[in-house]
Amino acid sequence: IASQYIYKVPPTVRECATHIAMFRATTGRMIDALYETAGGHFGSAAEFGTFLNESTANHQFIWFYANSDAESRDEIYIRRRAPARIPGFVFTYGPARQ
Repeated sequence: IASQYIYKVPPTVRECATHIAMFRATTGRMIDALYETAGGHFGSAAEFGTFLNESTANHQFIWFYANSDAESRDEIYIRRRAPARIPGFVFTYGPARQ
């Protein structure tokens, strides 16, 4: 799941997601929502929020692996970095063009 507002994703989908991409969160409501959805390996929303914001600076994100058998947070919450320059591309919606 990757969503700007996690509560817009239906609860069944959130609970059944095996992977979640988490980006920087700046509001308490968003941190609480991400904590409720994917922060079960942390003692509190504040602890999770600190980890989230320290781990998502400078174009980084967290790849949460919900079904991991790992015991280490670093193997469950995998830090990744987006490329500094995103190549240009265009989405085309509707019937395929010929």
